[in-house]
Amino acid sequence: MPTFSFQPSISSFSTAFTSLLFFINAFIVWRSWRKNHDHLLKYFLIFLFSFAWQQLFFSLGTGTVSLNPKVNSWLWTIAHFFMFIGLSYFIRFPLAIQLPRLEKTIFTASVLYSITGIGYFLLTAARPAVDSKLLTNNVFIYIVPATHTAIIVIFTTLLMLTSLIIFIYHAFKNKDRFVRWRSALIALAILIFLTGGPVHNLVRTPGLTILADALIAVSMIIMVVAVYIKKFFKTSQSTTLEKTS
Repeated sequence: MPTFSFQPSISSFSTAFTSLLFFINAFIVWRSWRKNHDHLLKYFLIFLFSFAWQQLFFSLGTGTVSLNPKVNSWLWTIAHFFMFIGLSYFIRFPLAIQLPRLEKTIFTASVLYSITGIGYFLLTAARPAVDSKLLTNNVFIYIVPATHTAIIVIFTTLLMLTSLIIFIYHAFKNKDRFVRWRSALIALAILIFLTGGPVHNLVRTPGLTILADALIAVSMIIMVVAVYIKKFFKTSQSTTLEKTS
């Protein structure tokens, strides 16, 4: 039986806060989706909820539940299960806009890749292949094998870069100003997300740990603002009219 000695770390508090922000924004999007069941909102909603759970399991696996490497390896694996789900649905968002004929094909390929990746993680979780350590400065780190890293990097890079290219294209080519602004903001959010995610695996100090998680949270907030940008503009305009009347 594994021991369950634990010590909440800077990393566990940081990822718990990020998880809370994802859950709050997912709830906001869920309320909108419940009214019209828009399929694009559904993809975005699944992405937000998935990453809320991912960050929560990261928080549990960084000293909140246990300091035992085997236990933390399983929690790391579960966290990445939600990562695969979230990104598989996120890619459907830009594809449905720009390449609808390829949406289901690429989504199916993403799911198959996810099953393969998480299957490999599960097979190696008990060793554990992914080691973990609490540093003296109260920062918790995972020591991830090259194979695991490659599986994650290939998946996230392909899906997020594809999304980035599509949104940048829309930001320049679309004639609708709201679509242009939305696309530009989501592209910016993806760039921040692609910075915060990898950096989180490299940092070893409390400040940089918090900064890396903050970047992930900021990217998510920018995405939510982008989704509702038209509503923000309408609210702003109506407020201005009320003041001038």
